[in-house]
Amino acid sequence: MRFPSEVITGTYLGLDLVQRRDYTALAVVRTATVYLGQEKVAYNFVKRDELRVIHLARFELGYPYTDLPVALRGVIQQLDLSEPATLAVDATGPGLPVVEVIRRSGLYANILSAMITGGASSGTKSNNGVYTIARKELLSDLRVAIESRKLKTVPRLPLKDELRAELRTLEAESAAHSRAHDDLVFAVALALWAVKVRAPARPRAA
Repeated sequence: MRFPSEVITGTYLGLDLVQRRDYTALAVVRTATVYLGQEKVAYNFVKRDELRVIHLARFELGYPYTDLPVALRGVIQQLDLSEPATLAVDATGPGLPVVEVIRRSGLYANILSAMITGGASSGTKSNNGVYTIARKELLSDLRVAIESRKLKTVPRLPLKDELRAELRTLEAESAAHSRAHDDLVFAVALALWAVKVRAPARPRAA
């Protein structure tokens, strides 16, 4: 094996639906295991796991929910996947009917419904297939991924500056009262949550 080498282990999408004045936003996160070398004595592989934001998109204000499946299909097709992606959709407020529209569209993806709450902890999966996720926990997991340097962005990522600006202004303790845009942050956070919920897809050599 040549070094460095890597294995792609999954592709995860987070879709944050528009709430009031924010945009509907989409983030694509790809998980990978990077092999850095091999120990000289035990011959164990030295490796690290990475979370890579490979795509960010905002839909224009007023973008019809009914058009989302077509847009999502276009993004997924460009990813050229050998295994279905996992798509986490914000089901808060008007989101549940949108989730059903997306689910019936036949995307090459496993769909997760995420009801974001103001509580301190996330619940278990309910009988109707909707997960309850605490807003604070979503943001906390995102912070851990950033601070541990596990979360990375690919070069020349569109909307990277906008994502960084949101991260600078959005504090977990005051997120509910923030006046700044947070659509990209929550799209990425939903994708990271999907990584936790779903078992990784079968490894695929990069």
